[in-house]
Amino acid sequence: MKTLLAFAALLLALPAHAAVEILACEPEWAALATEIGGKLVSAESATTPQQDPHYIQARPSLISKVRRANLVICTGADLEVGWLPLLLRQAGNAGVQPGQPGFLNAADFVEMLDKPSSVDRSLGDVHPRCSTARTPQPTSSAIRISRHAGRPGSSAGPRPSRR
Repeated sequence: MKTLLAFAALLLALPAHAAVEILACEPEWAALATEIGGKLVSAESATTPQQDPHYIQARPSLISKVRRANLVICTGADLEVGWLPLLLRQAGNAGVQPGQPGFLNAADFVEMLDKPSSVDRSLGDVHPRCSTARTPQPTSSAIRISRHAGRPGSSAGPRPSRR
């Protein structure tokens, strides 16, 4: 609860006209960001619920969204490995690169289930780090992830325009 309040305080400290621009890799993360940030955030998803996040194309419109983002939230565990690295590289937004405060991989903050002991192509689409189709206790996972996003300094605030 303290962390959620810290996140809210961080958002309230921003200028009234500057919403935190969030690009979520999947719609679930955009919904969580909007629920936590309310009117203080503008969250978009790179994918729709009807799309398979394994097969997304790094379109110019997505590159533009990454370029404008203050925070990128993704599932991680290699779910977006086929397209996210290209988007991040092409966007040139240093603040949302892996390891930077503006990049959040949700898988880094939850217990991963169903880790395969070995992986090969004969098994189909299997992720070496986990089964991305299963998350333990979704509510507690969302709370853990939002705690990370709510740490002061762990999510980027608005940056000056790059014009």
